[in-house]
Amino acid sequence: MTTQMTRYIIGVDGGGSKTLGLLANERGQILASNGAGPSNYQVLGLEKAIENINKTISPLLAEIAGEKAKVYVILGSAGIGRAQDKERMKRALTKKLRRDTELVVTSDAYIALIGALGGAYGVAVNAGTGAIAMGLNKDGQFARADGWGYMLGDEGGGYWIGLEAIK
Repeated sequence: MTTQMTRYIIGVDGGGSKTLGLLANERGQILASNGAGPSNYQVLGLEKAIENINKTISPLLAEIAGEKAKVYVILGSAGIGRAQDKERMKRALTKKLRRDTELVVTSDAYIALIGALGGAYGVAVNAGTGAIAMGLNKDGQFARADGWGYMLGDEGGGYWIGLEAIK
């Protein structure tokens, strides 16, 4: 007789203002949530970003401590749109996770797009601390416009709105 291993998912949205995480079972039931400060490593530096991501994830992992389980952590974080940024974040964060964890690292824009479209293809505009327009075509190709930070645009994002108010 084989014992089926329990599977859990921790979804993390790491933004320029805050980091939020949810622990769910494989049926999609939310079991716990937690948050910490921002995690855009381009602004904070890698060490501080990892610290805030770890502050978000660690209590969620503690919820299932002692269980024989497979854990999937999906991190979507601001500032990691390029492949080398994703790899750098993945290497640093992997050192903090339990051995039975599979880690997926992508941008916060991508997880927002996938969440907004619910598996379909289309276009979404996201305005938070920054702003980005992005889309996914029927072949699964991702494209983006803006979302490069306050120095290069982000018209419609919180930083831009505040700056315009001051002007």
